[in-house]
Amino acid sequence: MKKKKSSGKNDNLFISKSLLMSDPFKKLPKAAINLYFAFLMKRQMQAVGKPGHEKWVIKNNGDIVFTYSMGFDELGMYSPSFRRAIDHLVNYGFIDINYHGSGGVKGDCSKYAISNRWRQYGSEQFDQKPRPKDLRPIGYRRNNKANPK
Repeated sequence: MKKKKSSGKNDNLFISKSLLMSDPFKKLPKAAINLYFAFLMKRQMQAVGKPGHEKWVIKNNGDIVFTYSMGFDELGMYSPSFRRAIDHLVNYGFIDINYHGSGGVKGDCSKYAISNRWRQYGSEQFDQKPRPKDLRPIGYRRNNKANPK
C-alpha cells in the first residue's frame, strides 16, 4: 500500500456533523467508512454563484473512478472486501453507481457519484438503489464488448 505525501495544499476533508451522527453512517463497517472517505477525497469541489453567496458542488460527481486495484493500492482492500464496502455504501445511500464498467476490460471502469440519499435512510422517502446486476456474458465471445471480432 503506497502512502502519498501531502503537499499541504487541499489537505482538508470536510464532512458534516449530520453525516457523522447519522444512523446509516453509524451502521457502516470500518472498511466501508475508509472507502467512503477515499471517495470523498476523489471528489473535485467547485464554488458556484456570487462571491460570498457561493455554493460548493462536486464538479466530477458521477465520474468518480475507483477501481478494485485502486482499493488495494490505496486501502489494502482485497476484492471481496472492496465489493462488500461498495454494497454497504450504495445500500445506505452514500454513493451511487453511475456507470457499471466491464471488469477486466482496460479503460472501462465503473463511475460513481457521491449521494445524499443517506439523509432519507429508514424513511418512506428513501430511494433504494441496489447495485445493478451485471447481465453481460462472461468471457470472450463473438458478441462480447471486450472482444470486437
